[in-house]
Amino acid sequence: MRTIPRLLTSAAAVALVALGLVPAAQAAKPNNNNVFTVYDSASYEYVKTCSNTTPFTCGTFAESMYIQIVGPYPPQNSPITLTYQIDAITATAGADYTVTSGTATIAAGQYVTWILIPLVADGVAEPNETFRVRLTSSSIGGDITDTGIATIWNDGQIPPDCDLSKPDLATTSMTCTNRPAGQRWQHIVICREGAWGYFSAYGPVVTGNGTSTAVCNVTGYDESTFYVVP
Repeated sequence: MRTIPRLLTSAAAVALVALGLVPAAQAAKPNNNNVFTVYDSASYEYVKTCSNTTPFTCGTFAESMYIQIVGPYPPQNSPITLTYQIDAITATAGADYTVTSGTATIAAGQYVTWILIPLVADGVAEPNETFRVRLTSSSIGGDITDTGIATIWNDGQIPPDCDLSKPDLATTSMTCTNRPAGQRWQHIVICREGAWGYFSAYGPVVTGNGTSTAVCNVTGYDESTFYVVP
């Protein structure tokens, strides 16, 4: 079992809460035997984001989790077909994730593939939950005994009591209604505009409940995050 940070399936998760930053992605480690490695992964249950087209509606969307599988290296000249099974640990099939088995293919000339596991945004307050991903067959045989542990982080990057609103393309507000009385937090927007690269816009720091509004100074689209001020 190896560990790799999840792929961020939504641009809204570019910047994570200050409670813990996601480390840089770990590169796949090739091997020269017919050994298959299933990497650990993790994902938020849901992400909140807003549309970048009029009328700029905002909503909550279920996330998906990606599981990385690394096969033999040097790569094979032909595709490798793998089948996999998901075993519940503390997560519940159907209530927390929607795929329980399937097929993955490592393309010819490659040694890495990914499994996509859609998650369910059930809106229920619960602890982080886990399931196990294991391979059940390989078209070239080999060692498929490795398994990966997937963790569904409760709720989302933006707390459930915080909602987004977007009156125009450049402006996004976050309003929170159930923050701890002394907690200081801030709304941050990642603004992106073509060749200009990335720009961040910061809303005012709020203590407890309230609204923090961030405005991008370039025309483009924004991605929101909740940030607890140290």
